[in-house]
Amino acid sequence: MTVEESTFKHEWRFEEDTGFIVARTNGIITGPDAVSYIARYKNDVPAGEAGFMLCDNRKATGNSSEARKIFANDWDPGEVYMAVYGSPFSYHGLVNLFMAGLKLVRPLITGKSFATEAEARAWLTDQRNAYRARRARAS
Repeated sequence: MTVEESTFKHEWRFEEDTGFIVARTNGIITGPDAVSYIARYKNDVPAGEAGFMLCDNRKATGNSSEARKIFANDWDPGEVYMAVYGSPFSYHGLVNLFMAGLKLVRPLITGKSFATEAEARAWLTDQRNAYRARRARAS
């Protein structure tokens, strides 16, 4: 186990059957966490392919200013679809506003906040299926 693995308190896994990255945030995302998220994303999503992220925010408490800067400056994932769920109800509007703002600087990022995992998975599945259909038509 590396030092990074021993200090990474969040959960990250790639679901082979769905093609989704499942990221569960536990507490605050720090600068080193952001670096790890980016490295893990690059490991799981081949260059030139879209990523599909299911983000569980039930235990999230936010991003540090260092993490926000790292995500803004060092992460250009290409085309990615992010379904966020589990945020407090009052936070849904902020998440959707953040996603809309993010789309201005990273136009290939599409994200939306949901109340439940089932809703988030359904939307992400629709996005994945539409992406695959576009790719099939283009080839």
